[in-house]
Amino acid sequence: MNRATIHEPRVHGEVSERSKEHAWKVCIPNGIEGSNPSLSASFSSWASLTKPIHPPPFAGTHSSLTCRKCWQVELCVPNLPSMGQTKRTRLSPEERRIQLLDSAKTLILAKGLSSFTMEGLAREAGVSNPLVYKYFDTRLSLLQALLKKESRQFNSQLEDQVLQARNHDELLTTFVSANFMQFSSSNIIYVLREDPDVFSVIAEAERQQHRATARFLVKTLADQFTITTQQAEQLVVLASGASQTAAAHYNRYGGERDIMIADTVRFIRGGMNTLAKP
Repeated sequence: MNRATIHEPRVHGEVSERSKEHAWKVCIPNGIEGSNPSLSASFSSWASLTKPIHPPPFAGTHSSLTCRKCWQVELCVPNLPSMGQTKRTRLSPEERRIQLLDSAKTLILAKGLSSFTMEGLAREAGVSNPLVYKYFDTRLSLLQALLKKESRQFNSQLEDQVLQARNHDELLTTFVSANFMQFSSSNIIYVLREDPDVFSVIAEAERQQHRATARFLVKTLADQFTITTQQAEQLVVLASGASQTAAAHYNRYGGERDIMIADTVRFIRGGMNTLAKP
């Protein structure tokens, strides 16, 4: 069969459905002996004669092409990926690790901790099961890594907000808001803390963080109200209890979050003013 010069025709018409195969259109010039306008050729039959003109818009479709000087021939290429398909980007080990943790967070918040599996994570992240286990040996190690990541991020944000507080009221609001976030069932830290085995990975670090926060608040209150360290410690204990109780109530019964935070701050502030009086 004679070789033909294939020229690029113009795209014309609508995209039509095609099942389980990819199709490209080519134009075969008139005059090829033995050709037929309705000819449908396989890729192997026409490989030496034709070349694809353009890829289909998406897998399983073909476009209608027209050319005044040419016959229209459909070139069907089964099981061939679309030339327009986006190439998968290879992630660095750290990026992949973060992607897996973020996918785990999404799954747990959507379906619950008890329903979380490594296989489900692989499906959610679009990777194989062995790849998940390459980064995390067990389900527990993955959950602990997620809790450590989220706790570090939470504490870092809290420290930034504390440094930005311009007065005692803003500082108090910052800590009360943090309690409302910590005690929320939609917060991944709260969900993971409910599992003792998972929580154990940050238990000591959290105790140290709480002690450091308490020392900071005691000093701040002692300076603000000119009271003794012991009195300031009592105020911190009472304020923390009120804040955590209000946050737990909100998580259980709901309500207007901002209003409840503001009411809690006023309650604590009023109690401090009363108790700090000589």
